[in-house]
Amino acid sequence: MTRFFPILFLLLINFIHLNAATGIINHKVLRVGIKTKPDTCSSISTLPCSALTVTLPFKLSFDASVPNTIIDRNGQGTGFTTVNKYSGVRLAADGNPSNPVMPGYEASKITVMGGSLQLVTNKGIDILTNNNQLNVLGVKVNPVKKLQIDVKVINPVNGAQAQQAGIWFGLNDKTYLKLDVSNNKIELRREINDVTSSISGIANPDQRITPAITALSAKTVSLRLVIDSVAKTAEGFYSTDGLNFLSAGAGYAAPYISIDSTGIINHANYAGIFGTHRNASGAVTYSFDDFAVTDIGSNSKVLSFSQNILNISIIKKGLVYPQTVNITSNVALPAGYTLTKTDANWLNLPQPKNNLLTFDANAIDSNTNAGSYQAVVTCAATGYKFATLLVNLNVVDGQFSQPINVNFQDPAAIPPVNYMRDYGQGYALRTAPLQGSGLEFGWRQKI
Repeated sequence: MTRFFPILFLLLINFIHLNAATGIINHKVLRVGIKTKPDTCSSISTLPCSALTVTLPFKLSFDASVPNTIIDRNGQGTGFTTVNKYSGVRLAADGNPSNPVMPGYEASKITVMGGSLQLVTNKGIDILTNNNQLNVLGVKVNPVKKLQIDVKVINPVNGAQAQQAGIWFGLNDKTYLKLDVSNNKIELRREINDVTSSISGIANPDQRITPAITALSAKTVSLRLVIDSVAKTAEGFYSTDGLNFLSAGAGYAAPYISIDSTGIINHANYAGIFGTHRNASGAVTYSFDDFAVTDIGSNSKVLSFSQNILNISIIKKGLVYPQTVNITSNVALPAGYTLTKTDANWLNLPQPKNNLLTFDANAIDSNTNAGSYQAVVTCAATGYKFATLLVNLNVVDGQFSQPINVNFQDPAAIPPVNYMRDYGQGYALRTAPLQGSGLEFGWRQKI
């Protein structure tokens, strides 16, 4: 049902006139009626337009009903104020709209319970000209210099049919950013006016995506989208421990995506969550927790490491040559900060001395098996933007000396048992008969 709001009130004005010739009093009433206009937000919300924009920071924990917000199947307020409308053709598999005025909203698929919001997916999606995604729940946010959107996706579905869920941010279903979990990967995607690249690999300007992450579907995945309107960039991050965040674009020359010419900058946008089972035959359920939108542009205090990546190579059981990294800030360092790391048995967090971290034999376990390892060290402090350091460790098996016996002789002679044949060849890899396997020996110069 279309909602109307009065913009003028009813006036009843009496006009009384005495006709001097006839002595008759004429009485007329002038009516000024109520003029109304439709609420232009009725297609995206059950609330009036004035109630859609939220004050930052904005947080939802889904542990109680939030009044005067979009409701779930049980009438519980979700905390969100908008549901995106779609501009494309609704898929037959998604049925007819239960609310023709808000066709993108299906309350029966939304449940707030147990400290999370559960979203049963539909088949529609916002990609290219499809534009038939349902239940994109969000809030309207005014433009800021730097915006951060967070949400947790609990045990996200690992499906190979484009099932996905995560953060949605943008103007409408034609121009937006999304950071999602799909097929055990984290993807940041940009679309402008229904156009997004389908190029595979790191050359795609509209996508940043990770390789498959082991057992991601068994974890609580924290997603973080940072939109920097000053730098005109957007970058997606993820964490499986809630502390240490990695960029979805870590494998790219630029980990971020440009948002220049998108229309997103200096414009009110919608920030929220979404889920779809896309090409799968049946619906899946995604569980969300701890949704937050934060203005981080006004916080100019930023922690950083003197380098973003630290590469360490050692021989197993060999020496660890010390390397140092400074903890810095664009302002004075806080009196106290915390250091944490991802799960890595080979790494012991060094204790900072004068804000200097030393990665030496006390920090790196040289008895680690041969292979390549990674860990993320995070430095955080209240009121500061956190910093991350990626530590790469490469361990190779040690090379041990092996005594060999060499018999200098005529080329045709047979050497004694346990002796290698030598007949004056220069130093090189030996491949002739009776010269062992994989051995290098010989003469540096003739005598």
